[in-house]
Amino acid sequence: AAAAKKKEEDAKAAEAAAAEKKMQDKARQEALAAVAAAAAKDLQKKEADQAAAAAAAEKIAMAAAAAGDGGGAEETAQEKRRREVMEEVARKKAEKAAAAAAAAGASGGASET
Repeated sequence: AAAAKKKEEDAKAAEAAAAEKKMQDKARQEALAAVAAAAAKDLQKKEADQAAAAAAAEKIAMAAAAAGDGGGAEETAQEKRRREVMEEVARKKAEKAAAAAAAAGASGGASET
């Protein structure tokens, strides 16, 4: 009877240990999930910060350009001409890039079929 009782206690202890391990595993999984979520949130925040910084830089550049236009009287004819040439060059580069992308898209479509 003592041996049977000891066996029963061992079984209960093993069951309790298994339940404890199961709880620990679950807690560890939850902790890992929380860490992963925090890391993802941190990454999103960094990306948002970068986007905000880029937007702020763009606003500053636009404000500077507006101030430059506002002070148009101070802008010499030479500076104005140089700015116009730069804008024209930038526009042509953008058009070339768009044309190249369109051509690549068209040839890519043709080669796929």
